[in-house]
Amino acid sequence: MKSIALFIALTFSAFVLAEIPEWYRRDIVKHLEEASAVVVYRVKSVEFQSTEGVYYSYRINTDTLQMLKGQPPKGECYFIHTEGAWGHPYKVGEEAIVILNMEHTGECGAIEPWFGAPATEEYVSLFKSIIG
Repeated sequence: MKSIALFIALTFSAFVLAEIPEWYRRDIVKHLEEASAVVVYRVKSVEFQSTEGVYYSYRINTDTLQMLKGQPPKGECYFIHTEGAWGHPYKVGEEAIVILNMEHTGECGAIEPWFGAPATEEYVSLFKSIIG
């Protein structure tokens, strides 16, 4: 599963450097339509939370920059769970888009693997065009 984390990191960096891939444009539509919230945020800090076997949990504290759909978690924070240590955590000041596909009822939302993108002008425009 470390290979999944590496693939996610490489895919994310490829998104930043290149145009949005056609497969992503096509496949993200369903996720955006079903999302309870879509948030553009800036990372304030990343904190390791816990480990259970091979699974690691991290808390990302953020500033909400823009709401594309729904409402942000009241704590402006997210949890991400990885298999193995997170090799490429977000850096302070980095901006990203999170897609939450379940209602967040606690202080923080939960980021699921494969849901999100860097907060470039191209991605924000794409997401807005799909959300309407």
